[in-house]
Amino acid sequence: MGKKIVHFRTFLVTLGFSCFAYFWMFLVLYVITPARIDIWEAILTLLWYPLMILAVWLVEKPEKHDNYLKYLAED
Repeated sequence: MGKKIVHFRTFLVTLGFSCFAYFWMFLVLYVITPARIDIWEAILTLLWYPLMILAVWLVEKPEKHDNYLKYLAED
């Protein structure tokens, strides 16, 4: 018996940001400034997190609305 991903769009956004995070770390550590991290890179890295939260919230918002409408229709 397998598991099912309930919020698939949310999963895809999180997956995309996760892959981007590894790519970003590779760029920062090996391409842009090898062997050091500049302050602008650190600040930009920290700013990615609120952007991800906003993107996931925007994607998940319609799902919550749809689930609520299905719940109301069942009654």
